[in-house]
Amino acid sequence: MFAELEALVAVDTIPKAFKIAFSIQTAMRKRYSCYVVLNSIPHVDSRFICIVDRERVQLAAAISSYLYTDGTYFAIFGFPRIGHPSRPEAVLGDDDYISNIIATEVATLISNALARMGHCQYLILAGLSDAQRSYIRIPDEVNVIEIAGLDRVPEMLSPVGIAKLGLLKCRPQQALLGLYTAGRTGNGLLLMIKPMSYSSPSLIEPA
Repeated sequence: MFAELEALVAVDTIPKAFKIAFSIQTAMRKRYSCYVVLNSIPHVDSRFICIVDRERVQLAAAISSYLYTDGTYFAIFGFPRIGHPSRPEAVLGDDDYISNIIATEVATLISNALARMGHCQYLILAGLSDAQRSYIRIPDEVNVIEIAGLDRVPEMLSPVGIAKLGLLKCRPQQALLGLYTAGRTGNGLLLMIKPMSYSSPSLIEPA
């Protein structure tokens, strides 16, 4: 289930706090899942590929909980938040020049990765603005699922997601820890990310 986090961290523009959280999750994985890491090669599930705004960590975690199956990875890529749409003719000095340089580089990296993976059935565009979306080249014959925010995840992914055992509630700031915890139960639990009272005895609890 950690391939999605590794793909996000591979993009240099991921926030430092996210990298720290990923390091914690990696340490936990190494401690508790050494047998799996050393003795099996996880299957890459290319049916689903997700591109998500890199600032929308909670959204990425919720989507991952819907599509995770034990022993498999699926690809999820973080896209930088930019304010200008694609304009290939932008030149040094233009207001949108830097945005085009940054976003085009990431879009090219993602396109190359998709080409190496081969055909996918569903391309999920999550939390992306029109400007971000203008850089993404969508392969032919791919079903596109657009998810604007957390509240749309159940509606958009329930028809195509994997059967789960139940729900796991967690606070927004605990999204990555919640994703790890949900994935420890075979095919996992669905994350319900929402503010909770701090009088609750636990940051993460069954729904």
